Amino acid sequence: MKVRDAEVKTPGQVYKELAKTVAPKEMKRITAILNTAAGLKIYAEGFEKKEAKALESKAAELSAEDLTIEEFVSQAKYVEGEEGSGVAETTAAEDVYGAMGYAMDQSGQFTESSTVCSMGFNAWNSAGEDAVISAGHCSEDGTTTILGLAEQSAPNVFDGVGAKLGTFGFNQFGGPGNSGFTMEELNSMTEEEFEKLEPGTDISVIDDINPELNLHAAVSQWPEGQDERDRVINVTGVSKALIGSEACSAGRTTGWSCSEIYGEGVFFVYGQNDTVRSVWGYSAYNPGQTVLDQGDSGGPVLVGSKAVGINSANSGGEDRIENNADDVAMYTSLDDVFKKRYIDGYTLKFHVNTPNITVENGTEVEPGDAITGTMVDPSKGTVIRVIVDGKLYKTVELEANGTFSFPAPEEPGKFEFSLVAKDGYNQSEKVSGNVVVVEPAVEPETPEEEPTEPETPEEEPTEPETPEEDDKSEAPKDQKDDDKSEAPKDQKDDDKSEAPKDQKDDDKSEAPKDQKDDDKSEAPKDQKDDDKSEAPKDQKDDEPTKSTTPKETPKKDDPLADTGANSVPLIAAGGAMALAGAAFLLFRRSARRQG
Repeated sequence: MKVRDAEVKTPGQVYKELAKTVAPKEMKRITAILNTAAGLKIYAEGFEKKEAKALESKAAELSAEDLTIEEFVSQAKYVEGEEGSGVAETTAAEDVYGAMGYAMDQSGQFTESSTVCSMGFNAWNSAGEDAVISAGHCSEDGTTTILGLAEQSAPNVFDGVGAKLGTFGFNQFGGPGNSGFTMEELNSMTEEEFEKLEPGTDISVIDDINPELNLHAAVSQWPEGQDERDRVINVTGVSKALIGSEACSAGRTTGWSCSEIYGEGVFFVYGQNDTVRSVWGYSAYNPGQTVLDQGDSGGPVLVGSKAVGINSANSGGEDRIENNADDVAMYTSLDDVFKKRYIDGYTLKFHVNTPNITVENGTEVEPGDAITGTMVDPSKGTVIRVIVDGKLYKTVELEANGTFSFPAPEEPGKFEFSLVAKDGYNQSEKVSGNVVVVEPAVEPETPEEEPTEPETPEEEPTEPETPEEDDKSEAPKDQKDDDKSEAPKDQKDDDKSEAPKDQKDDDKSEAPKDQKDDDKSEAPKDQKDDDKSEAPKDQKDDEPTKSTTPKETPKKDDPLADTGANSVPLIAAGGAMALAGAAFLLFRRSARRQG
C-alpha cells in the first residue's frame, strides 16, 4: 500500500489511494479529506479511533483492497481519522428555507400584477407532511394562487419564478373567516364596544408542498453578495417574545435585519374590500423601513434561534410619514397563534441538537449500569430514542438540566446502540455508541459466625476408694497432697472411714497407716481437679448583519394606505397597524399598510 509511503502526504494523493483500496460502500462514509493544523485527516461517518488504533499491529494480515476506513487509517503513515457526517449535500434550487420569496397571481399565471410575499417557517401538518407558515393577508382572503418560488440573486432583486411551491390551505386575516370592519363601523363603536372586540390574527398555511422540494428547519439570513441559501440559521423552537428583546426579521425585500420589540397588543391593518382587520402581535422599531417593507410579509421573526412571529405590516410612526426614523414594524405573535389554535395540527420544523454520549465507547459495564448522556438546549417535549438493531429499544425522558441515562442490558457481550433526540416530527441526527456488558464481579461470601457454647463434659461420678482390710489400697510413701486426695503416711484421720491395721483409731472409720486425711473420702491417685466441669481447649471468637438598504417606498400624504392589490409589476402584498390601548384614538382614524 502506497499509503504507508512517505510521499502520500496530500489530500489528492490520499484520495487516489482510498479509491484503490477502500470498499466502494466505505467511500460513502467520507465527508472530507483535509490538511489541517493538526495534520492530514479523513472525516468519515461513524469513524472509530479505537478500532483504527487496534488494527495498527495487524498490517500484514490486511488485504490491499476492500478495506474499511478504519483499516486504511491504521496503515496510513501520515493520516488520522475523525468523526464526520457522511457525504455532504450540495445547496440546490430544491432547498427551501424560511424568508425566501414566493410569487402569486389571482389568474394563476405570472402577469404584471403578480405579487410577492415571503415564507415564514417550514412546518409539518398533523400527518407529518411538509407545510409552510406565512401571513394570512398574502392569500388575499384565499383568492390568489401561488405560482412558485421567487428566485432572487439579492434582496429585492427578482430573477424569475422558480420551482412550484404549494397551495394556500388555512388562512385568516383579522377575525374568523377573514372578517373585518369598515371604517364607518369602527368609528361608530363606543369605547365599551371596542374593548369587547376579540383581536384576530394574520396567519396562513401553505399545503400540498412540491415533493421535489427539501424544506429545512432553518431561515435564510440573506448574506450580502451570495445566494439566499448560502447562510442560514437553524430554528430551535417556538417562544413568546418579551418587550425589550432584540428580534431579527427576514424577507425577500429587506433581507435580514434586527431591532427592538417595544410593545405587544392589537394593531389594525387594511384588508380586502376596504375593511380594517385586527391582529394581535408585537411592534418593533423600523427606521426608514429597513427592517420590514413591502414584500417581507409572511417572513420569519426570531429572538435568538426561537421563532416568535410572522412579518405582518409596516407603518409610519407618530408623524404618519413613512421612510423616516420613527417607522414601525408589526409582527403576528406565534405564541398567540398556537395558544388559540388557529392552525391546530401544524407544528414548526425546528433543529434538534444531537445528543452526546458521555460513556466512552468500549467501556465495561455491568448489567443494569447507567449509560449516560447530555443534550444542549433541548426543547420541551424532547425525548431520547435508543435504537438497537434497527428497532426501538427504549424511550428516555430528559432531566431538566438536559442529562439522560438508560440501563445496560442483562445479557453479557458488546452492546451497540444509536441515539436520536426527537420532538414530534422533528429529530436530531443519529449518534452511535457501544459498551461491553460484563458479568458482575462475585465477592467472596463472609460466613456469619454463630457463637458456640463451651462443651460441658458429662461428669462421671467417682466413688471414693475404700481400702479393703488388710491394706488392699496402700498409699504411696512420703506423698504430699494438699488436695482432696489420699494423704501421705503419718496423716491424722478424722474421717469416719475404716483405718488399716495397726492404725490408731480415734474415728469411727479406719485410715491407712500414718495418713493424715481431712476428707470424708479417699481421692484417686495423683488427680488434681478443683472444678466441677472441663473447659474447652483453646476456643477462639473471631461513585446579524445589517441588510442592504431596501428600495424606498414613496411617501404618502394619505394615512390610509393601499391594500396591496394595485396592478403594478411585482407589487408586494401590503398592510398596516394601529396600536391598542391609549394609542387607539390616534390609529382609529389611521390604519397602516401590510408588509
